[in-house]
Amino acid sequence: MNLITAGGVIGTLLGLIRELRTQYNRVDELNRRNTVLNQVMQHDIRNDVNVIEARTELLADQYDEINPEDIAPLQRKSEDIIEISQLTRHVQQLHEDSDTGPVNVVSLVSKCVSSMRNSYPDATISVSKPDEAWADTGELLQTVIKNLVENSIEHNDQSPDITIEVEVAGDDIIVIEIEDNGPGLPVEHREMLQADKTPETPPSGDLGLWLVKWFVDQYEGTLNITINEPRGTHITLKLPAATKYPAPPEHV
Repeated sequence: MNLITAGGVIGTLLGLIRELRTQYNRVDELNRRNTVLNQVMQHDIRNDVNVIEARTELLADQYDEINPEDIAPLQRKSEDIIEISQLTRHVQQLHEDSDTGPVNVVSLVSKCVSSMRNSYPDATISVSKPDEAWADTGELLQTVIKNLVENSIEHNDQSPDITIEVEVAGDDIIVIEIEDNGPGLPVEHREMLQADKTPETPPSGDLGLWLVKWFVDQYEGTLNITINEPRGTHITLKLPAATKYPAPPEHV
C-alpha cells in the first residue's frame, strides 16, 4: 500500500470515527432527555392522580351533599393530566424529528391566536404580521407559541393584554416577538429559557416552558427576554428561515 492510498484510508477511517462519535452523542442526549421526561411525567402525574383519588374519596363520603368547590380541583387536575400527555407527545415528536420542514409561521400564529381567544375571551391579543414567513421547524412551533402566550395569560394578575409580532429579518431569520402586561416572568424561568443548554428538569414542574427551551435549542434559534418597566415581559424568539418553500397549489 503506497502512502497516497494509506492516507486516503486513514482519512476515511477518521471521518467514520467522527460520524460515529456524533451519532453516539446524539443517542446519548436523547436517552438522557427521555430519562428526565419520564421522571417529570411520573412525578407530575402521580401527584395529580393522588389529588383526584383523595377528592373522589371525599365525594364518595358526602355523596348526598356535594360541594362544587370539591369538584373544581378534580376538573383542574384532570386538565393538567391531559396537558402533560399532550406535551409528552410533542416532546416525543421532537425526539423522533418526524415533523420538520418549512412552515408558514404567520399561519401557525393565526391558528394559535384564534385558539387562545376562544380559550381566554377576557384576554386582548393583538397581532402584527406579514403575509408569510417561512421557517424550517415543523408544526411543533405552534405549540411553542401557544405555551408562551398561555403562560403570559395565566400568570397575569390583571386583564391580559398580549401583543405578537412576526417579522422576516433579511433572508435567514424569522423573528417572533411576544409582549405582555403581566408582573414579569419569574427569574428562575428567565434563567432556564436563556441558559446555554436545556436544564435537566423544568423549574417548578413547568414542562411547557421547558419544551420551549428544548425547541429553541433543537432548531438552533435564540430567545431573549426583557422585563419592562413598570411591568410586562418582552420575549424575542429568532429562528432560521426556511431555504425552500412548498410549491403553491396548482389551480385547475
